[in-house]
Amino acid sequence: QEAKELGLDTRPVLVGPFTLLQLSDFEEGVEAAQFVAAMAKAYQEVFAKLADLGAGRVQLDEPALVKDMSAEEKALFLDLYKKLLADKKGLGILIQTYFGDIRDIYADLVELPVDAIGLDFVEGEKTLELVKSGFPADKTLYAGIVNGKNIWRNNYEKSLAVLEQIPA
Repeated sequence: QEAKELGLDTRPVLVGPFTLLQLSDFEEGVEAAQFVAAMAKAYQEVFAKLADLGAGRVQLDEPALVKDMSAEEKALFLDLYKKLLADKKGLGILIQTYFGDIRDIYADLVELPVDAIGLDFVEGEKTLELVKSGFPADKTLYAGIVNGKNIWRNNYEKSLAVLEQIPA
């Protein structure tokens, strides 16, 4: 609200629900999959509040997507996001990843009804190859080309060379 009052258009950033579940500790006999419906509902309530406050888009940070993913984790992610994205409350949704590539879930992620996907082209060894294999024209690609761990030592020529290889 303060930013809006100053005339600034902001993009709220939230820890993504999949990463939140991956970082959670559960009691014996309790599994993350048991929380999918409640998690999707809670995030939709946050989406509704942000939309009421005038947000046009929301960024969900999902660094857990760069891990090696089991079939169960992929199923959990897809179940969660299919429920969550069933009602985006009119918001544009960006799923942002970093510090690796998402080779295990890329094909499924680009099929979800999100508006934008942020990928790491620095530490994501397979990211360029994945994007070259196909990226949906109806989504915006946020290309991470500067090393976030040391932004002061960026090789601009190398960054631009990566951008030139990304299909338009």
